[in-house]
Amino acid sequence: MAAFLRKYGVATTITIPMVVVGSNRFAASADWTPATGDVKLTKDEADVANITTLPTAIGGTGSVLWTFALSAAELQAGRITGQVVDAAAKAVEDQAFIVETYGNPSAQHNLEDMAVTVFRGTVDDANHTPTTTEFEADDVTEANADQFVGRVVLWRTGVLTGQQAEITDYSLVTGRGHFTVAAMTDAPADGDTFHIV
Repeated sequence: MAAFLRKYGVATTITIPMVVVGSNRFAASADWTPATGDVKLTKDEADVANITTLPTAIGGTGSVLWTFALSAAELQAGRITGQVVDAAAKAVEDQAFIVETYGNPSAQHNLEDMAVTVFRGTVDDANHTPTTTEFEADDVTEANADQFVGRVVLWRTGVLTGQQAEITDYSLVTGRGHFTVAAMTDAPADGDTFHIV
């Protein structure tokens, strides 16, 4: 199950891979045609309802990444849980995702309530100068490539405090976690801290 952190009441997108049913292969655009009823959302564990906009494959033919566009109204909850259950000929495996929101005290959940581990990291510029899309951390040293892809970096200190960015690539480079993220407004500085949620 994928988990994301997004701002309350602000339209957003999330991106996850889908798996072809009965295989270990990710689904490309030609493998699945989403239909009404395939994706449903529940806001704060209320009744499920169809997603407003059906998911689309990104990156053109052959892409295995699927984008789910969530409207501002769909983000008006503390926790949004999505379920993907292909109701037709079952082209893709069932999938679920959770979106936790921040920015509305009446709908706020603690990060500790999320069904994921929250990692803490510190920017280290010894081997790589941080940019608006790449940085390294010497205290996040997971060896598995792409371990954090699809998760979100939430900045705790520095000029990016409170800003978040989706992780699009991760690898271990000379003992440091090397992150590529969606473009941020500024580059982080050495010593800035963040959470991975």
